[in-house]
Amino acid sequence: MDLIPPSLIVARYLPKTQIAIEVMKAKQAAAVSALEEYIEEHTGEDGLLADALNDSGNITAGSVKARLKALTPDLMTLQETQDDDGERNALTHCLSLLDAKSKADKAVKDAQLALDTEVLAHYVTLTEDEIKEIVVEDKWVASVQSAITSEVQRLTQILTARVQELEERYADSLPVLEYAMARNSTSSKYHFCAGDVLFGRLRPYLRKFWHADRDGICTTEIWPLMVNRNQIDSGFLYGIVQSDPFIAAASISYGTRMPRADWNVMRNFEISLPEIQEQRAIAAVLSDMDAEIVALEERRDKTHAIKQGMMQQLLTGRVRLSESRICTDDAD
Repeated sequence: MDLIPPSLIVARYLPKTQIAIEVMKAKQAAAVSALEEYIEEHTGEDGLLADALNDSGNITAGSVKARLKALTPDLMTLQETQDDDGERNALTHCLSLLDAKSKADKAVKDAQLALDTEVLAHYVTLTEDEIKEIVVEDKWVASVQSAITSEVQRLTQILTARVQELEERYADSLPVLEYAMARNSTSSKYHFCAGDVLFGRLRPYLRKFWHADRDGICTTEIWPLMVNRNQIDSGFLYGIVQSDPFIAAASISYGTRMPRADWNVMRNFEISLPEIQEQRAIAAVLSDMDAEIVALEERRDKTHAIKQGMMQQLLTGRVRLSESRICTDDAD
């Protein structure tokens, strides 16, 4: 089981059974919640269940039954107990909730035991090829992908926290794109220079942008955003262009079949604008994060390539698996 954990067997071969157990667990949680809420509501001062609390201060099926028995009238006490219908009803309902919880607990326990038994029985039916596929595809590759995803999320959280800090620090805003005007705007093409930020205005929701590293010419479907570099760092602008608020503003477009961003809208887009030195620092952080993400993606692609090669080795029998490790066939 160290090589192939039971959870992998369940996920690959018994997913419907696991889903059924999850449904049972949801019902179990609902039964527990209903019982706890009812007890909390009726065990306060002068509550209908106050006298059913045991010595430990808890409500149990035994303590409820004992209190119901104490309320059972007889010929001698009929007059004294006939006003206890409210408490008796509360106790009876509480007992039904306790019973529902007990049944839900038993259903989950029995279903989990049956699943565990089925998993153990499934181990002995696994073929060598199935073992190889589970170990490589479901265990190793999934583990690597999970680690990469976690690292990307960690970096994203760091960046988000930094952006929020900067947003709080700078309250003043400027219409940043007031400085970003395309040269020769009446031409059928635009000329751009290294350092300009290019944004695809056609279907802006597709998020097409580029921080130019060379001079060039583009069509009028692309905006070369050019800035006064004494006031706005182009790397900082590149980060702004990638942000959700910018894309949302650019998506206020005209045209139905071929929507295009409207410059009359975008020229008034405002952002919090820190000092130029801070902008450059932000741009450097964003650039480093982009490089880190690219490195992680390259690592993922390399891992995928390794997996493909390993699958070939494993599925052809050139590499064999033991219970605790991979060993190369002596015949190789």
